[in-house]
Amino acid sequence: MDYIARRCRENFGDLNNRVDNCVSGSWTQFSCVNDDDRIIRFQAVYWNCASGSLQIRDAYGNVIYSTDTTTQMTEPEVLNSFITVRLPLEYYASATGSSIRIWGEFV
Repeated sequence: MDYIARRCRENFGDLNNRVDNCVSGSWTQFSCVNDDDRIIRFQAVYWNCASGSLQIRDAYGNVIYSTDTTTQMTEPEVLNSFITVRLPLEYYASATGSSIRIWGEFV
């Protein structure tokens, strides 16, 4: 099942570009189909889950972000350095119903 989050013609990181109700237990596409094969500089993640694990992978299947949380994030987790990745991004969450927001810029 694909849940397409990124809205076409909007910058990655725009407030509209998020998953409002994440799917759990399967790899689910995050980005817009029109973005397939584009490249972004991945910068930060916000996931409002109270407890669980989240992984994000790039088009090649490489996991570029992973977290286990026992408390809800109060602000986005900004990476120490940007990661350049090919779209589409997919996420794997252990809990359903939480929103995910990914920040990045097209290069």
